[in-house]
Amino acid sequence: GRFSAIDLEENRHGRFSAEQIEQIKNARAIIKNYAEKFDNKKPVISIIFGAGFLFFCVVLYFVGLFDTLQNILGLAFFPAMLCAVFLAGIMIFLSFPVNIKPQ
Repeated sequence: GRFSAIDLEENRHGRFSAEQIEQIKNARAIIKNYAEKFDNKKPVISIIFGAGFLFFCVVLYFVGLFDTLQNILGLAFFPAMLCAVFLAGIMIFLSFPVNIKPQ
């Protein structure tokens, strides 16, 4: 589709015509535009891992693990939970895929 006599002549000599090069550049720009829209999925991954961690904590609460830990640890329960949440946050953050864009 959309080939002219000039395009066909250039193709016979193993080259692209100027119009074909322009069409390729336009198609590449469109593909690049759509690719950038779907490139950044980090917030979605963060929500999925965060919801999973929250669900895990709710299950542990209903099982009674937090009450048991509070009885065992006493005053150290709150700092221990802060450390656990901090470490879980770091693990969720480190699980993000890293997008390295070529220069």
